[in-house]
Formats: sequence, structure tokens, C-alpha cells
Amino acid sequence: MMSDQHHKILIRTEVYDVIKSLDTATDALNIKQKLQHLFILLPTQDTPENSWLPEALLPKAREEFQHFHYAHFLSVLSDHFCVDWSRKLSKKEWTDYVDVFFLDGWPLNSFMYLCHALPQSKPSFKQDKCVFLLTELIHRHKFEEIIWQQCFVPKGHAEDVKRQTEWEGAITLIISLPDRVANKLQKRLGPRLLPQPYFTILARDILNVLIKVQQNLQDGESLSITFLGLLIGRICQSGHTDTLLDVILPSLVELSDDSLIWQRICEQLFLHVPDRCLEKLVVGVLKKTPWFGFLGNMLGDAVTKSNTLQTLLTKKLLLMRHYPEDLFLQNIFGYLAGSEKRRKLLPKILKSLLETWSDGSSVKHTSYDQHLYISKAVVIAIGHLNQTEICKNKDDYLKFLMDGMKHHLQSPIPNMRQLGMMLAETLTKQLDSSGHHSLKFEYEENAETEAFKSLLHPPKKPSKEDTQKFLPKLKEVVQSDFGSKKRDTEVLPTTHTAEEEELDSDDDLEPYDMSCDTPVKSVKTPVYIRDCMAGLISNDKPDLFEASLEVAANLVTIAPDFKEVCVEYMKILLSVEDRFSTTNFAQLRHSAIVAAAVRAPQLAAGVLTQEFYDRNYNIKQRLDMLEVLADASQQLSKPLSGEKKSQLDKPTQVAMETDKGLVKAEHWKDIVQRRIDSKTRRFGKGPRKPAMKPTENRFAEFAGHFFFPLIRHYDNSMNTMDMLGDDFLLLGRLLFTLGIIVASAENAPVLRQMAKSMLELIWVLRYHTEPFVRRGLLFSLSMVLLTVPSFILVSEMQDELMECRYWLQDILCKDTDVESCKLAAKAGELLDYNMQKELVHDHSSEG
Repeated sequence: MMSDQHHKILIRTEVYDVIKSLDTATDALNIKQKLQHLFILLPTQDTPENSWLPEALLPKAREEFQHFHYAHFLSVLSDHFCVDWSRKLSKKEWTDYVDVFFLDGWPLNSFMYLCHALPQSKPSFKQDKCVFLLTELIHRHKFEEIIWQQCFVPKGHAEDVKRQTEWEGAITLIISLPDRVANKLQKRLGPRLLPQPYFTILARDILNVLIKVQQNLQDGESLSITFLGLLIGRICQSGHTDTLLDVILPSLVELSDDSLIWQRICEQLFLHVPDRCLEKLVVGVLKKTPWFGFLGNMLGDAVTKSNTLQTLLTKKLLLMRHYPEDLFLQNIFGYLAGSEKRRKLLPKILKSLLETWSDGSSVKHTSYDQHLYISKAVVIAIGHLNQTEICKNKDDYLKFLMDGMKHHLQSPIPNMRQLGMMLAETLTKQLDSSGHHSLKFEYEENAETEAFKSLLHPPKKPSKEDTQKFLPKLKEVVQSDFGSKKRDTEVLPTTHTAEEEELDSDDDLEPYDMSCDTPVKSVKTPVYIRDCMAGLISNDKPDLFEASLEVAANLVTIAPDFKEVCVEYMKILLSVEDRFSTTNFAQLRHSAIVAAAVRAPQLAAGVLTQEFYDRNYNIKQRLDMLEVLADASQQLSKPLSGEKKSQLDKPTQVAMETDKGLVKAEHWKDIVQRRIDSKTRRFGKGPRKPAMKPTENRFAEFAGHFFFPLIRHYDNSMNTMDMLGDDFLLLGRLLFTLGIIVASAENAPVLRQMAKSMLELIWVLRYHTEPFVRRGLLFSLSMVLLTVPSFILVSEMQDELMECRYWLQDILCKDTDVESCKLAAKAGELLDYNMQKELVHDHSSEG
């Protein structure tokens, strides 16, 4: 009997003898003989009759070869992937004698070696061979063997730190393989290693392993699915949840519907997914499972065993996320209501949802989509509670409902008000079974309101036909392994036949091309400004209103008597509403008002600044006024291009713009010469281009009319506006607008007084509690520092600037708003630049 030490020496001697022979082999016969000598050590090869190794020692010999020699032998073998060997061995000989060591050995070792060898290779025969072998490993479903081997882990060993580290390394290589190959091959990447087909095949292998696990558990064997849970979690974390679930979910839904073993496997699978990966998997399952009963079969009571899963289903996915699919929420609450253990969570969740829904801050600052999502969650949750559960917490539910109703009815958003009404009606009807005290509101009933109220009733179990329609069939998801040219050619006749059938229809009259037709208007477009104003105030002529609004901006620029009607025109447009759901109403109205402010700046500024502090406007209208003042000041400060605006609006100008693409491209020599000229410094030739002509800032004359009336009454409080109180958003926009006006007034004589007033306002409001207001202050300060000449800043405003410096430092050290800190840092740089500029100037003057 040969001792263990003796057979280890024998294996080592044989392997190193083959390695040495390969280095000196001169012909194909010698190579094949040496490689064939080690076939016996591969796990899938049969034992020859006259073997150099006794059959009794074969298991230990293979184990010795795997653990101590296999990786090194693959390395030596891959070193011979060269043109020399490619000439000596035919394609079949490569497959039978070389590839067999990679494809029929131990798949995990082979896969890990090829993954590490590929990045170190350069474009060559060796690199192509490594890619080919990796592709064959995938195509032959060797991942199924790799995963299946990890299921045979002794109890308690799955949590071993060393094993966990090895698994993490292997899973990282599996998940990143498409990226690694793509980074290496780039444009030479073939379709077989693209992410979609790769992860589809991997998902099939996972499903096959799960089927094997179920069969072995049914036979009484003990297996571990820890590796499976880790792998599935990492696939989801890498962004391929949909690909994975499209393959395995249909089978899991079907198999777990009537099998306790499958239900147990699925539950344990979710419990073994790492916490950091669980959210993406759960979100995908909730979106794709057609009924909450199927979800209960797969998850079981995992929500009561996993704190992470419970946090996801009861808090994060309800209060911090929102999804448009109603099925998502129906699956969550249907699953939680599916058993007594899980059902205990429902009343607490409903109370948390109502608390968030009724919070005034949530109503003001949460988006409508998020608030609609929470409202739907409340309706679905109350629909799963019975009367006993409702009665226990009825008082709390009613308190939250009443508080929330007040905030919803006070909301300026119509959809938010209607949402509060619908939820109050639905909830009071459930809380009061008699129906005597349920609320009833008047609002427009439509398909959306009906769909909202229908969420109160849990969906019933779908039929097998409906389930199959919702879930993609495995054959449809995985059409062959990677997609083939044959399948592509099979599709073409079908398409061609369909086209022929369409051409062979009885209707052989070709339709007339009406793509260039323009709709006929029932009213005449106004051509005078007074007719346009009359059309804007018409209440029963939607076509005339729309036509007037469309031409208002153009008529303002060409009307010779516009200044006579400017004030009336501005007031009409400021108060006009979208009565007829006009397309692009807000944009057209804004353009018309800006055009008027540019045509008659002093009159328009007087109207806008006066109406801004009037009582008869809402916050939206006041924000529109600020936007008009900012845009008009910017347009006035820009130099004229030489062409009047009225000419730019003519159809001929549009035609000219369209024809730009028809101009011939410049000759390449002209392009090169122009680039050389731009990079070449020439001395003594003078400027290559004429200097730009200085132009007058048209806004300089009117800057004071825009600025001082707007800044004067910011602290006025009235019923419809309190900028120092709740309407801080309006105050912030006012500050941004003032900063834009200051920037537009560059080189204006009145700029000095504007800057001083701006700095005084900044000093008064510098410690405002709202971040948006502080951002407006910092923006305005930056505009002052950018626009006002440095010598004026230093000579006349030095004290104010020093106080601003301390304020900026205070913001950088203590402010929690990141955007405010960024703006403060930029303002500080501008302040230092102006100070240093004047300091250098003073020194040069003294010298």
C-alpha cells in the first residue's frame, strides 16, 4: 500500500515532468502524448486500462492535483497559447487535448484563473483563447456546477470568515466578467459576453441549481443556499435585477404556489441576501409579482425575521420612495395582511402613514407624486383592516385625518386639495361603518378618482391565464443561449409576409399627404395692439384669445402707439388667466410682458414694481412679475445686434435659419489655417481683428426705475403677502431679481447708489433662518462685487465689505446648507480679488 506522502511525490513528479516536456516539445505528437498522460487526473475523465496510477489512489490524487498543481498547470498551459502551437495543433486537437483541461477540470478554479489572466494579456492569440474559453465555460453552463458545489457546505461552515472571503472574491469575478472583458476587448467584444445574454444564462443556471436543491431536500439531504443568496444579491446590486427576475420569478411563482418545500427555499433565499443588496431585489419582486398571495408564498414570514426587510417594507419603501405602479403598494400591504404574524404590523404602519400625510410641512414641501403615493398607501392599508382593528385605533386615525384635512384644503395646489377630499371621503366611510358621519365633497369625478377609490378593495387572485400574461415565459426570455443568426433570419419572412398582406388589402387608394397642412382658424389674427388687448379680455372666444396671445409679443415691438396703452396692456396681461387651456400659455404670456418691458422700460417698470406690492395678486403672479423684471433688465443690457426684433420674427428669417445646413462645408485647408492663425503669436503686424466697438448700456437709463421701487417696501406686511414671514420663497426670489438688476446695470451712473442699498439690505437680512433667502443674499453680494468697480468698493464701501467678510466666514464655519457655503466661498474669492487689485494699484501708483 502506497503511503500518502509517496503518492503526493508521484503526482508532483508526473506533473512537473509534463510541464518540462511541454517546454521542449517539437511536434504535435509529443505534445498530445504528454497532455494525455495527465487526463486521468481530471474529474470527468475515465480511468484507462493501463494507467500509471492505481484506481484506489485516484480520488486522493485528483484532490492533490486540484489543490496544489491545477492552477499552476493552467498557467503553464496558457503560456503556450502562441502562434507556434497554433501551427502545430489542429482545431480539433486544441479542443481534445488543450481545452479539456480548462473546460472539464474544476470550473471554479479554471474560471478564476482565466479571469485573472485576461487583464494581464495584450491583443494576441493568448487573449483570444482566454476569451474563447471563458465563453465556452458560460455556454456549457459551468456556472451551474460552480454554484451547485457551494451548496455542499457543512452546517455552520457557511459563516466561516475565510469561506465568506473566498465566496466574495468568486462572486465579484462572476458579476464583473462582462465589464472586464469589455474593458479589455473594447470594440472587438462579441455578442456572447454582452451583459444581457450573460446574466440571462447566469439566471438560468441559478434556477437549475434551485431545482436541484429542492430535489435533494425532498430526498432528505442537507444543503446550504448561502452562496446563492450572496450571488443573487450582488446581481441585483450591479443593476441586473430585471434580467434575473424575468428568468427565475415565473418559475418561483408557479413552484411555490402549492409546495411547502419551495416556499421554505424561497424564504431562506431572501433571508440570505445581504442587507446592502436587499432593497433592489425586493423592489424588483414587488414590481413584477402579479398578486400579493404569490409574494406571501415566496417571502413567508421573512419580514418578521429580518430587521432590514421589515424596515424596507414598513418605512423606507412607503415614506422615502414612491413608485407609479399601484401593484407595488398592493403587494406590500397584501403580503403584510397575509398571516397573523405579519398582520400585527398593519395598524402601526397606517398610523405612521397618516401622521406623515397630515403633517403641514409634508403637504407644503413634498412633491405631489410622493403625496399621492402616501395617500394611495393609506387607502390600500385601511382596506386590509377589519372592523376590530379599526376600532382599536379609530380615535388616532380621526385625529390625524382632521389635522391633515385642514392643511390640504389650505393648499394652493388644486390637485392637493382634491387629494385630501378623496382620502377623507374614503377613510371616513371605512371608519364609520354606519355611514352617518362620513364626509362628502364636491369635485370632478373622472377615471383617476375612480381608480383611487377602487384601491380600497384588495385585488383577487388572478387566473392562470392572467398570471402567464403578466409574467414572461422562460422560453420567451431565454431564446437559445446567446441569440443566433438563424433566429434573426427566421423573423424576416414573417415581417415580409405581413407587409405583403397589408399591400394586398382591398383598399388600394393611397391616402393624401396632409402632413404640411395647417389648421384653419375661425377668427382673424389681430394686427393692431388695441384689437389684441380686446381679444385678451374676451371671455367667450377661445380662438380669438389664443390668437391674440400668440401675436402679442410681436405687436408690442411694431406698434407705434404702444406707449399710450402700455399701462393698460401690462395690467391685462398680469391678471389674465388660462381660461381655455391654451398651449404654452405661461411662455406666451411671459414673452408678451417681457417684450412690453423692453419696448417701454420706464412705464412697464412702474407698473410691475407698483403691482408687485399690491394686495390683489397671489404669490404665483408676484413671482411672474419678478421673472419679467429680471429678463427685461438682461435683454436691455445686451447690445443690439443691428437687426430689429421685428425683422427676426419674419418668415424669411426662419427660412434663412433653415437653409444654414445647406451651405457647403469649409475646405479643410481653410480650417487648418484658421487654427494655426489662432495659435500663432505675431509681432509688429498690429491687431488681426478690429477692436469691438463700445456700445451703450440701454438699461443704464432705466436701472433706477427697476431697482429702487422694488427694494423699498420689502418689509411691508399685508393679508396676501408677508415676505418676512411665511412667504420667504418670494423674498428669496426678490433678492435674486435684485442681484440680476444690479448685474445688468454695469457702468450705469446709478450703480453706486444701487450697490449701497443692496449692501444695506444684505446686512439687515444676513442671518435669515431660511437657506433659500441666504442664497439670494449671497448671490446679490456676488453681483455687487462683480459689477461695481473695485476702486469704488474700497473707497466708499470698505466698512460694509469688511462686515460682509465676517459674515461670509461665519457662513463657511457654521451654516449647514451646502449650497450657501459654496456661494459664500465664491463671494469671498471675489471680495479678496477686489481688495488685492486695489492694493496692487495703490503700490504701483506710489512707486
